[in-house]
Amino acid sequence: MPASANEYELFGAGLVRYLSDNLPRAEELLCLTDCEPLRLSELAASCPELEEAIACERGGYLDGSLAERVCARIATEHERLSPVHIRLESGAGYALLRVMQTLLRPGDRVVVHVPAFPPLYTIPKSLGCEVIRWVADANRGWELDLEFLADHLDERTRLIVVSFPHNPTGYTPSRATFMDLVSIVRAKGVHLLCDEVYRDAADVAHELPPVADVYERGISVGGVSKVFGLPGARVGWLATRDMTILSSPTLQAAQAAVTGNVLGKVVAECALANREAILARSREILRDNVALFRRFLARHEDRIRCEGPLVGPVAFPQLLGATGSATAFCARLLADNRTLAVPGPALDFDERHVRIGLGRRRFPVALARLSELLAS
Repeated sequence: MPASANEYELFGAGLVRYLSDNLPRAEELLCLTDCEPLRLSELAASCPELEEAIACERGGYLDGSLAERVCARIATEHERLSPVHIRLESGAGYALLRVMQTLLRPGDRVVVHVPAFPPLYTIPKSLGCEVIRWVADANRGWELDLEFLADHLDERTRLIVVSFPHNPTGYTPSRATFMDLVSIVRAKGVHLLCDEVYRDAADVAHELPPVADVYERGISVGGVSKVFGLPGARVGWLATRDMTILSSPTLQAAQAAVTGNVLGKVVAECALANREAILARSREILRDNVALFRRFLARHEDRIRCEGPLVGPVAFPQLLGATGSATAFCARLLADNRTLAVPGPALDFDERHVRIGLGRRRFPVALARLSELLAS
């Protein structure tokens, strides 16, 4: 959660307020967008360094070699990047912030793929930019309209912002569509930022390369909070081949903020070292939950539907018929079934859609309560 009033606005006041107001009353949570949290004791079992760090037996506030090792682990997931192209931040949200603070000036135009995780559009708006909402169409499976993008690239356009797998819809473009997007942006020389925090949730059929690998002005943002199930580590990163971003005074000054997070970086290093086992765990839970969710959709096809391939731990189903507005529906779900989901307006979207998290072990319990409401 944001730590100050300014950050509250910066990271999406509507969503933050909605969750803050309603979480205390919920017994079951459909609102969460991460995978099942990983206990530190589970991670420590395969990582002696973590036990030592918890016991304060090693490390220090200025352990530069630790940051270098984490960056080296991240770089192994890229074909064209080395550790020098990675910068750690206090979570992926702050990586987004630092990139935008570095690139953007008042009056710049930013095209943002929406619906979206609020900071993707609230941060550029707070910096005085004109935000163009690149709205995906649910009736087309949330497919990108590349003609719209091409029509809105001009001399003032500074940045294109996307997220794949997409939050909140779960949409992921085909590799051909993704490369067409890169080609359009490259032709104009505009930076392309991709929030890739769910990239490791994708199966082989939906896997895309990091944008930083395929475009010289691409910026990939990642972290260990979502698919790795380690939100408390507060470690995210940005990756890019654009050295003008990496050497900017804004980014250099921000590095001091993450210097002291020794334990978080040890956790991240251990998680990245054990990535295959951790990701297998998250993907298994997600695979079972997605299958359950599809059966749920088939049972209630006259009341709710969900377009797209459902890649990642987030879905954005559409309410049908006389179900009512998303805001009223979620209020009833909380009041009658003690279960919290997120209505579209909390994400500055329409009243027909609801954001649902698919990544937790208790998802079947929460989904059963949603089913009860739809059947009533």
